[in-house]
Amino acid sequence: MEKVTSGGLALTFLFLFFVSVLPFTTSVWGHHIREPLAFVLYFSIQFALAFLLTLKLELARWKGYLKPGPETLQLRLRLYGMCLIMAVGTPTVGYLPRQYQWVPVGAMGIAVRMMRVWKNRQMKQALLAVQPES
Repeated sequence: MEKVTSGGLALTFLFLFFVSVLPFTTSVWGHHIREPLAFVLYFSIQFALAFLLTLKLELARWKGYLKPGPETLQLRLRLYGMCLIMAVGTPTVGYLPRQYQWVPVGAMGIAVRMMRVWKNRQMKQALLAVQPES
């Protein structure tokens, strides 16, 4: 980012608040590993962190304070993926019967694999664009 704005600063402080709550939710989940509420609490904080980072990145991009490039696109994709995974997976685990609680975890694994495939394709396209034609 090239410039800091008051909105970006407010989002940073809100992000840091959720970071400070993370050890508590980690402890709750660690002590009550089989409780769906502990899982939902922990991953809700993770969603809030991913959402705030995405919001801050998009705000900087919208204002023109972010340098465009492949790294920015990759970061945006990862943040959107994290938000989607957390938004879908977190609430469903609390309501699924125990034998189906692996489904959101499996969906997370599939999403991670899809992001890796997309990244590899982007890297190949970037390499082809840089190489001179013979």
